[in-house]
Amino acid sequence: NEYLANRVPLQMQLSRSKPGVVFINGKPRAAPRQITKISQPVLVQGEKYLYALMHTDQSPFALKPQGGTWEKAAGIFRRNGKKIPVHWIGFLRSDPRIVAVPLHNDSKKKEFLDVKKTYSLAKRPQDFPEAIIIHNGEAYGVVEFHIDPALGNYVRMDKPFLGGLFSKKFNPVRGDLVVSRTGMLLGIMVNNKYCLVIRENELDKLDESYAAHVVFSDKTHINGLSGTLRRLADIIKAKPGTLR
Repeated sequence: NEYLANRVPLQMQLSRSKPGVVFINGKPRAAPRQITKISQPVLVQGEKYLYALMHTDQSPFALKPQGGTWEKAAGIFRRNGKKIPVHWIGFLRSDPRIVAVPLHNDSKKKEFLDVKKTYSLAKRPQDFPEAIIIHNGEAYGVVEFHIDPALGNYVRMDKPFLGGLFSKKFNPVRGDLVVSRTGMLLGIMVNNKYCLVIRENELDKLDESYAAHVVFSDKTHINGLSGTLRRLADIIKAKPGTLR
């Protein structure tokens, strides 16, 4: 389908010269010298850049103990034998479990990678009464999409839309996409029940859009990454239990 045909694999890696140490139930455990993840993020057109969006668990930047200091970070988009390096990543202020990776000079990069389909973000996502959850390119079914002010930017995604098709395999997981019938990205699942709504122009202002950002070529950013991820994890821990 169109989504599968236009995915751009993204490989990111963290590395250090020596293994780290993490403590699990008070006992020390070895942490890896290197973490490499390959993801298939959704591409969203922002005002400044084309952005790849994903859950942090689909990257090396999961919000969990890292076991010490990282020394290097690298990332690269690959498609049809062509490559584009990653310059920086940003953790959304509204929920740092969602990370945005910009492709610089996106209009040229889009053509360079031969990407025909990108998603746009809705200016008023509350105007959409229903949404479709997509997992690995497959639609689970149509669900009610109702923004409850009490939940802020989150929508619970487990109630079938009246009269809509609903897969018996319905079992959304973090990182699944939530899109409108018109092909706009409404949000991304942050856990198995709740979707973070991402609005138009939410990605383009570095100081306002992100709780933190990491420049891969900045040694200070990489050396301090464990502390950054720990601070972002504390933001999630402070949320109500259903949203963690």
